[in-house]
Amino acid sequence: MTLVTANQVRKRGIEEVVTSALRRLEETCDAIYATFDIDVLDQSAVPGVPAIGPAGLASPDLFCAAQKIGQSRKVIAMDMVCVDPTRDLRDISSRVALHVFLHFATGYAQRK
Repeated sequence: MTLVTANQVRKRGIEEVVTSALRRLEETCDAIYATFDIDVLDQSAVPGVPAIGPAGLASPDLFCAAQKIGQSRKVIAMDMVCVDPTRDLRDISSRVALHVFLHFATGYAQRK
């Protein structure tokens, strides 16, 4: 397991972090299953998640990661966790989760 903190993502950039992880996984795995944990985002972006916290990632970072991951031919499926509509405010978290899916689908459609 490799853990990359939000601070490390901010220093290295989301594209470099995801590209590096995908490269490593594509070399060693036959298939990749991606899970997007929505509470990785800053609490101001997703009030409807069980584990809100400050200093998380920004939504555009997660959207970029989702699109990049969707482009990998070895990624066979994805899911999202930690969206709780009963805690959501004006469907903010649900909409963010929808956009994560749409960015993943865009990456999937861009596969070469």
